[in-house]
Amino acid sequence: MIQEFVNVARRILKPTMSVSDITDYMNSTLFPICKLYFTRELIEKGLKIIDISNYSWYDSMIIAAAIESDSKILYSEDLQHGQIIEGVEIVNPFLSK
Repeated sequence: MIQEFVNVARRILKPTMSVSDITDYMNSTLFPICKLYFTRELIEKGLKIIDISNYSWYDSMIIAAAIESDSKILYSEDLQHGQIIEGVEIVNPFLSK
């Protein structure tokens, strides 16, 4: 998510990125590959996922984005391996099947 990238670029990266560098990176790299943006429907789906799964806000929004973009697999080492939410299977790539 672009929001998380900006947060990391401004607070966690050392040295932090300038607003100008962030804008350039978003325009050259992130916007061209983004298929999905925050919408009311996406936010509502994220809230629904919180309600049914008890995942965090950010994790629920990642799952909601995977659902909305018609993904079949969501790779994550942080979510419950093997769980299926609205047709999206969560797979920990570090676990063998």
